[in-house]
Amino acid sequence: MHERLECEHHDHALTPREREIVDLISLGLSNKEVGRQLDLHEGTVKVHLHNIYTKIGVPNRTALALWRFRATAGSTSPVSLGATAPLRPAATN
Repeated sequence: MHERLECEHHDHALTPREREIVDLISLGLSNKEVGRQLDLHEGTVKVHLHNIYTKIGVPNRTALALWRFRATAGSTSPVSLGATAPLRPAATN
């Protein structure tokens, strides 16, 4: 079971789906790649990211990745905040 991570300076916690998106964005995936991994439309990923940015008070994906690193740096649990499925290989065209 995942620990419920409270956001700095906020009373809101990220949903399981938001934690999955944070994990994948922190790995450097684009919105399109995150959508492929989670079977979501790219626009849905953008909406989730907007909600995540608002909840934790960061302006962009770089700050989000830094927040994630800091949130998990002192943890003894697995590095993942929520992603449970293995990454799928990138599609080749």
